[in-house]
Amino acid sequence: MSGTHGSSSSNWLVYTVKEHLRALCLYTAECLTTAPGKVVYAIKKTGVIDALGDGPKSADQLAKELGLHEDSLYRVLRAAVNMNVLAVEGAQPPRFRNTDVTSLLLDSHPHKIWPTVQWTVDDGYATMGEMEWVVRTGGNAFRKTHNGDSLWELLKTDPKRAEDFSRAMVGMDGMTTLEGVVLDYPWNRYGRFVEIAGMYGSFLARLLRRVKKAEGVLVDQPEVIAISRKMWSEEADKAELNKRVSFVEGDFFKSETLPKPRANDAWVMRNILHDYNDDDAVRILAAVRTAVGTTPVTLCLCEFTFVDEFADIRNLEKCGADLMVLTMLGAGRERTRPEWEKLFASGGFKLNRIVETRGPLCVVEAVPV
Repeated sequence: MSGTHGSSSSNWLVYTVKEHLRALCLYTAECLTTAPGKVVYAIKKTGVIDALGDGPKSADQLAKELGLHEDSLYRVLRAAVNMNVLAVEGAQPPRFRNTDVTSLLLDSHPHKIWPTVQWTVDDGYATMGEMEWVVRTGGNAFRKTHNGDSLWELLKTDPKRAEDFSRAMVGMDGMTTLEGVVLDYPWNRYGRFVEIAGMYGSFLARLLRRVKKAEGVLVDQPEVIAISRKMWSEEADKAELNKRVSFVEGDFFKSETLPKPRANDAWVMRNILHDYNDDDAVRILAAVRTAVGTTPVTLCLCEFTFVDEFADIRNLEKCGADLMVLTMLGAGRERTRPEWEKLFASGGFKLNRIVETRGPLCVVEAVPV
């Protein structure tokens, strides 16, 4: 792709594996440890990237517009060009512009990955820095760097952190090429989608647009469902689908809180079980198994599954996700086929197949036994 990302509406939707991996390397890894990532973080946080969304500008223009120190800004922008983060045109004075990479971080970009990047850096920096300690001890680095609290404990007590986390998880949809999951799996086989822990329903909305006759059920914690109801009634892109959706306050550890199943349902969970160790993952599966009873439904898990652990270009992101849950949660993992088979057998399901998509996510399909 050229350096003029966004020159047409179709360009926004072209999200190739190569571009995706380039963005992932820069933001998820380099933001934590290297100069290019820190430059990207600085020019986004100071508003430069979004200011350049209007077109090329000089350091003087940007400094005046954003209230920044001109000389310091110029030196950072010069570094950004030499790191292939930004591009430059002209000479007197040079005018800086976004590239494909920085355009991904624009607030106006449909994938909206910046909240994910920001949360990863802000909450992940310290934990990833404890990788050596984790390798030596197998401990929970998040607890070590956050006064003994787990991520989940902090989310319950810190509303701002919980909000940032929610926005980051929505942004993760853009970073994981979620559109590939929608296009590369035969969702039209199902009459209803039950998305468990679906947060604000961004994936459910995609499924309902894809399968025009299907209905949807969004299941999550009461506080999340309250926000989701409001969003689905007010946001134009979801309001048209609202009549096909119902909302359920539920907990995937408690079968009695989950919705009543229907024949030909797809019960969907996205990147849920990778947060949990095998014992807790089995508890979740067992609760779902109890909830569906004898009704013929299909369980569809969208997860970073290792199909080939060493010969897949998409493993770069899968390993990144695996190391993140290793250090931040101390329990979760990205799984292989044998690990899924073992997990399902303990939770009352049987692995049917693993469907790879054009992105790093697979659809892991299982049926009750």
